[in-house]
Amino acid sequence: MIDAPTATTSTRPPIDKVARDLREVVNGVVGSVFLEPMMRTQRSSVLQGEVGHGGRGEQVFQAQLDNALIERSSASPQFPVSEALYDRLIEAARRRQSV
Repeated sequence: MIDAPTATTSTRPPIDKVARDLREVVNGVVGSVFLEPMMRTQRSSVLQGEVGHGGRGEQVFQAQLDNALIERSSASPQFPVSEALYDRLIEAARRRQSV
């Protein structure tokens, strides 16, 4: 028999799990909404010369390189967009958890 939630049992996940999941989602959103279009624009610029260009290898693996750079940048604690969004959402989650 399944017990109905009471004051002593809760169906909400612990706040540390919520924080980890939220961090992962925020990093993904910031990467896809902010950093990916910025990388695409940068790659399509006319500032590619022979000296700074990685040749055919860069062209072949460009999407993988961009994805790796986006993941690292959005997960960095020094990236202000990710941090601001995470701080705002985790505070709302903590308020909701305490209700």
